Amino acid sequence: MSSNDDDTLDLSAWQAPLAPDGIADAVIDRMGGTDVSVTIPVDPRESPRRRLWVIGGVAAAVVVGAVGIYALVRSAQPAAPRSGAVVAAKPQTLSLDGVTATLDDGADVRWKRASDGLYVEQRAGVAMWRVGSDDKLVIDAGGEGLRAPIEAQAANLRVEVQMNAMDAKIIGASALTAAAVAAITIVVYEGAVKVRDRGNTVIVQPGSTYKVVPPADDRQDLVAVAPRAPRGDAEVRIAAGESPTLHIDSETVTVELDGSSQCPHGIELQLDGARSDKTITLSVGQSEYITRCTNDSAIAARGTLLVVKDTGTSPELQLDIIRWNDEIELRGVALPGAKASINNVDATLDRKGRFLVKLPAPANDALAVRVVHPTRGIHYYIRHAVKTVADKRPSCDADGFKDKGMRNINMGQHAAALSQFEASLRCKDDPYVRQLAFMEACSSGNSPKARYYYKLLTPNQQQKFQQICVRQKVAYDDQSALRSATSPCDADALKDKGMEMITIGKHAAALAQFEASLRCKDDSYIRQLAFMSACSSQNEAKAREYYVKLTPTQQTKFAQVCIRNNVRYTGPAAMGELQLQTSPPAMKILIDGTDTGRVTPATLSVTAGKHKVTFVVGDDRFTYAVNVLEGDKTKLTKELW
Repeated sequence: MSSNDDDTLDLSAWQAPLAPDGIADAVIDRMGGTDVSVTIPVDPRESPRRRLWVIGGVAAAVVVGAVGIYALVRSAQPAAPRSGAVVAAKPQTLSLDGVTATLDDGADVRWKRASDGLYVEQRAGVAMWRVGSDDKLVIDAGGEGLRAPIEAQAANLRVEVQMNAMDAKIIGASALTAAAVAAITIVVYEGAVKVRDRGNTVIVQPGSTYKVVPPADDRQDLVAVAPRAPRGDAEVRIAAGESPTLHIDSETVTVELDGSSQCPHGIELQLDGARSDKTITLSVGQSEYITRCTNDSAIAARGTLLVVKDTGTSPELQLDIIRWNDEIELRGVALPGAKASINNVDATLDRKGRFLVKLPAPANDALAVRVVHPTRGIHYYIRHAVKTVADKRPSCDADGFKDKGMRNINMGQHAAALSQFEASLRCKDDPYVRQLAFMEACSSGNSPKARYYYKLLTPNQQQKFQQICVRQKVAYDDQSALRSATSPCDADALKDKGMEMITIGKHAAALAQFEASLRCKDDSYIRQLAFMSACSSQNEAKAREYYVKLTPTQQTKFAQVCIRNNVRYTGPAAMGELQLQTSPPAMKILIDGTDTGRVTPATLSVTAGKHKVTFVVGDDRFTYAVNVLEGDKTKLTKELW
């Protein structure tokens, strides 16, 4: 063979040698992490080119084996169904690859996986949907008559398909049709969601709610008589053309549609496709109406009437009836920018949306509060007299409230004291109580209230009492807010204050100072002090928080402080229950400064130990200290107005 035989080598007759014994087991062991060596014998007399072919054949066998094992492992994992349907008999969760759905009892959903995402038909009920960034979710909510295609990606949302109560009873839950759909509500928690509504694309931002309601059908003719009879005098009068939401505290509401502005000689009313009197009685659900002027076939106005049960937690209005006998006295808070009227009497709202109204009791014992908001629409709240309680506040004891506030001060409950002083001022204005209210606003860190009461003080009083807010670093006017925003953060001074608190046994106050110092500048030594103060003040949550920030050596050294005080600092957290209730209700709840996303009344599961509970309405904040015991229920009930 010449020296260039390798270049013209005929390989057609060559066969790869058999793989050595044990090669398959070796590949599997190697993939599983087992250190197994396989020696592949190579004839030293073979040429380099032939050796490459041998090694290439073995490598190919290894790759094929690896692919086969990977496919075997993948095939053992159950795949999410690509299509299906569920009518939830109880709350349940669906995992559909990149989409997760949490269904309430009665939710009716159908889904199908396509190449570009998951397509869902939600016919009824409530479902929470979470979709990742690498998937797309398209929900066709409602049905044939009312469609609201919803498109979401990297989002967390809630979809409610509300059924008309009367239609649902008639046709049954298993055969609900488009006629039964009263409204579709989309609540977006994370991500931006697209909703297609009557040809328009609406972008619903996080923290927003969008409602889709069916339009009135002007193609129906006036026929028969509507199967709803008037109950008597109307409890609320609605202008024809409005599409309000009516919040009722009873089973039905009697409504009169007023079309005098369009039809001075009278109207004919079509309700849900049937002729009706202009005074109608409605139950929970949605109805469509069309009005025509008498002896005129043209449509004068049309709209929808959505009736819901009043739960007392509506974001548009918080209402508290103080007295109902011969005279009604009520107070409330509406959303900023809203207008309100009570039984057609306009209410004067302050800049925070608050109002206080007194008016004669109506003959039909029904009170209708109308709230109009530029983005949330028109809402009516219908309340009825409670005959067993003539007056929620039979007597207003200004001095009694003031005395309660003074007792709160003695116990260090400054937010509660402020609440009592404000109640006293609502009974009777008193310059001295105004001073007390300002001082407690400063002491409780309530800057909006401090600003409010500071303006009510005389110049001499302002000069005298503003030092309380200065010491607490609470803004009480525009200049103090500017000074507070531009003042330097002195970590060492805050640490020194914390050490002073320790020397007098105020460990909770010391912890607060150390945490303020850490917010200025992170320091390993201050973290140790914060952990020890958390243990000494029996603040389990803070002890856990700072324990994990210590080095192993520090953990071993300082854990004894928590052990001596019988405070858990590691392991599973001990839990308790916190039951919160306020008057008025629907106040936002913060626990230790963190928004819980809940409003009062509410029951929350929290770690056992000391917490700060803050109730928020508008710019007002009311903070209280609570100690939650492991496995126990702790109740906090406050009358704030």
